[in-house]
Amino acid sequence: MRRRPTRKRVTLEAGVVGCALLVAGCASVDDSAPSASSRPISTANTDVTTASAAASNATDPIELPTTSTFEPSTTAPVAEQRLDPQLEQRLQAILDAAMPSMLTPEATLQAAVLVGSTDTSWSGAAGRDDDANRPFRMASVGKTFTAATTLRLVESGAFAIDDTIDGLLSAETLALLSGDGYRVSEITVEQLLVHTAGLFDYAFGEGSPMLQRYVLLGEIIERTTGKPYAAAMRELLGYDRLGLEQVWLEHGENAPPGAPTISRSFFTTTELTDLDFSIDAFGGGGLAGTGPDIARFFEALLGGEVFDDPSTLDLMLRIPATNMGLEEFGIPFGDGASGLYRIEIAGNTCWNHRGFLGTIALACPAADLTVVVTTNTATTEPLAIASDLVIAMSQQRAQLRTVPAARRTGPDGGAQAAGAAVNRRRGRRTPT
Repeated sequence: MRRRPTRKRVTLEAGVVGCALLVAGCASVDDSAPSASSRPISTANTDVTTASAAASNATDPIELPTTSTFEPSTTAPVAEQRLDPQLEQRLQAILDAAMPSMLTPEATLQAAVLVGSTDTSWSGAAGRDDDANRPFRMASVGKTFTAATTLRLVESGAFAIDDTIDGLLSAETLALLSGDGYRVSEITVEQLLVHTAGLFDYAFGEGSPMLQRYVLLGEIIERTTGKPYAAAMRELLGYDRLGLEQVWLEHGENAPPGAPTISRSFFTTTELTDLDFSIDAFGGGGLAGTGPDIARFFEALLGGEVFDDPSTLDLMLRIPATNMGLEEFGIPFGDGASGLYRIEIAGNTCWNHRGFLGTIALACPAADLTVVVTTNTATTEPLAIASDLVIAMSQQRAQLRTVPAARRTGPDGGAQAAGAAVNRRRGRRTPT
């Protein structure tokens, strides 16, 4: 694989980067969770070159069935289709109209729209760069990938969602947590997933910076699989099977061969492109990808293609009573589940996650619609732009050259693919 050139390091005020990178909520801990075993699990071999070695404490691995339920494609893949030209013009006009909200004319606004049932799609860009499919940093949108990877391990039987972290983390990490006063025998995996573990948000004060909630999940993934975080996530989520050719961990994998340089990123008018984002590289973010590939992952996740057991998706979409109507920095996030937030847009229930650099990915299963937007600017909120795209698609749905796939709607608006025929034509995982 082509190795990306070394980026020079630049420094910023810690509060500028930290307060936006570490987005999470706090709540009380459950004192009734059982203990767990941290026996590592081995996943299938990968040809991805990683920047770190496997966890040094991985011993006595057991096999994880990551391929036994994959059903190979028996027909040609569905050809990608385009939207009605007038609708494409309307979507592009939404991006163009949003440019005045960008605090620097150097930034590029990118968006991708996917109608999953027949891969009808559109990508657009506005601003300095006209490459709509240039990869960009996802920031905290990567938490959805981390949550899904964790739940793949849960459904494999590696550990339970209500297992406590004292049996899953290293002695060093547990000592740091215990030293800060946390009762590690009472904090569960699910509490990390839904940000209710009561852990201090280290973006806003002193403490051990590595102890961000999803960073702990990254360590659990490595210790359980005996593999580096990037490789374990790639294998467990099935990047190759889902066709995610332009998604990678920036500080853990080489960029795909021939991938364009990452989009320039900004905080107001300060360019962050050359900032070393290793601070965000282990569980809480750090992924780069194109809008179409990110949309494909969210469509697959909410469509039931990522998990073996349909009930695992229902588990991912379970919302604690404490997580209704969450907001950060005065911005409404929605109802918080595991790596996803539920919001309503134009009568559609959509599941989303946002990231520091003006990124948002949202899937509206009942509408068979997925939208990804990045402003590549930390201070430009993407939800309004994504909402306008969803509304435009909803209003002109009759113009789409597609027939919605049959779907089963699950609890809280979650959806899973209902027809094995749809899975077979795309080579998707068929739940057993």
